Amino acid sequence: MRIWVLGGIRFVGRAVVDALAEHHDVTVANRGSHVLWRDDVALVVFDRDSGASLSLAVELRQFDAVVDVSGTEPAHVRHVVQGWPDDWKHVPYVFISSASVYDRSVKPPPFCEGMPTPGDAIWGSYGKAEADCEELLRRDFPQLTCLRPPYVYGPFNYQDRERW
Repeated sequence: MRIWVLGGIRFVGRAVVDALAEHHDVTVANRGSHVLWRDDVALVVFDRDSGASLSLAVELRQFDAVVDVSGTEPAHVRHVVQGWPDDWKHVPYVFISSASVYDRSVKPPPFCEGMPTPGDAIWGSYGKAEADCEELLRRDFPQLTCLRPPYVYGPFNYQDRERW
C-alpha cells in the first residue's frame, strides 16, 4: 500500500512510520522541521496551517490510506479537509486522537467507543479540540477510524510523562 502519514517524525508518528515502512510505501508529510531518519520513506514538506500547501503536496502523489498523527487543533484538520481532493475522500483515514475526548465526570472509565465525546475538562481545551477534529473528519471521510489512546509511553517520547 501507499500510505500518507501526516506528522510522522516524532514519538508516536515515528513508531507508526517504522511499523508501516517495513511492508508499505510510506510518505511522511510535515513542516520539515525534523530530519527524516529512514532512507526508504519519502518526505513531502507542507504546512498544516495552509490548505493550499496541502493541496499542492497531495497533487504530487496518490495514496491508498492516510494516518494522521498530528491533528491536534480543528484549524489543522479543517485545512486538511479543504485541501484534500474530493475524489480521494474514499481513502481510509486513520486519525490518532486521544482518550481525552471522553468526559470522566459523566461516566468514569472504561469508555466505550459510542459514548459522547465532549472532551474532559481536566485537559482544558485539548480534549474538546480533539473531539472537534474527529467531527470535522467524520463529515468528509466515510472510511474514518479514530484511535483514542490514553497516555502513550515509549521510545522517542519528547513529553515528560514517564517520570509521573
